[in-house]
Amino acid sequence: MTDDAGWVMIQAKQGLSLGTSPTSALADALRQLVDVLATGVPDRPPHQDVLRPIDVSRDRILVLADDRAPKTVRQALADVTHRLAGWPEAVPLDEAATNTDERDALAALRSHLKQLWRERNGTELDDAMLRRLVRPLRVRAMHLREGGADHQAARLMLVGLLVDQDEAGNLWTALGRVS
Repeated sequence: MTDDAGWVMIQAKQGLSLGTSPTSALADALRQLVDVLATGVPDRPPHQDVLRPIDVSRDRILVLADDRAPKTVRQALADVTHRLAGWPEAVPLDEAATNTDERDALAALRSHLKQLWRERNGTELDDAMLRRLVRPLRVRAMHLREGGADHQAARLMLVGLLVDQDEAGNLWTALGRVS
């Protein structure tokens, strides 16, 4: 839960690619986005048992890739989803992609979301609903291997989350086993 009672849901994927298969890791990650839009997220305490609609101003779905993700994910998909979060209604979505990699990323994103929406709802995904789906979506690649750009920052963040700061190393090791 965030400071403003929003929710951040994370799908972590190793070596994430733009895979076009309905069984790809990207499709799997985007399934959470479609499901959350349909079901909602827990409300703020003490009403966590009540689901509320996703609020694009405070809730996020983060697809987190590692440093093995190709440039089409690390950069293109990340940039496109960031742009789409605040994309003006009057401007066509296709204009959010400014180069070939971004156009490929947007095409894969749109294709997966249309398929997942059809599976979940039995209807076609229109432009207005597609815009609503992508607003809370973010994609980020992190370099968490020893010496990676995000490695030290992540370890320091863990220290700040723990009561016993000496346990940060153990937690880091445990998280590595889960991934």
